[in-house]
Amino acid sequence: ILCFDANEGAGRWEAEPAPPPKEVAPVAVDSVAALEIRTLPVRAGMVWEADAAGTSSIVKDEEGPYFAKLALVVDRASRFIFELNMFPPGGSATERSAEALASAIRKAGFRPGKVVVRSQDLLVALRPLAAAFDVPLERGAVRSLLEVRADMTRAMKRGGL
Repeated sequence: ILCFDANEGAGRWEAEPAPPPKEVAPVAVDSVAALEIRTLPVRAGMVWEADAAGTSSIVKDEEGPYFAKLALVVDRASRFIFELNMFPPGGSATERSAEALASAIRKAGFRPGKVVVRSQDLLVALRPLAAAFDVPLERGAVRSLLEVRADMTRAMKRGGL
């Protein structure tokens, strides 16, 4: 990593050590909710994609405007949105993803055959939850979810949402 140091006259680029990798904490599992979800039927062929990330949507709040974050759970084949949660910056994206996944399963009344997440951090964080729900979890491409996010961004720019 090269960092620019402007304090030395005309400035110069200096090599800086990379920041240490952050530790990802697995999300806490509510055993009562997990037992309830674990009893739901499985739709083996259904693959859901889950992620949480920042958006370009500005939310005006009493404390001032901010760029919202979004937790999404989308069906891979149909691009149906099972869960969509907006939250302020500073909130834990992994916690919000876990909440969104649990909520999506409860509302749907069934468990998907598999859940795919984009990031390694999210995979590590959601492993205990997926195991408690008895839902296979893997890291991979989340094309449908990214298409849904892009569609939502375009609609927001046009003022359609």
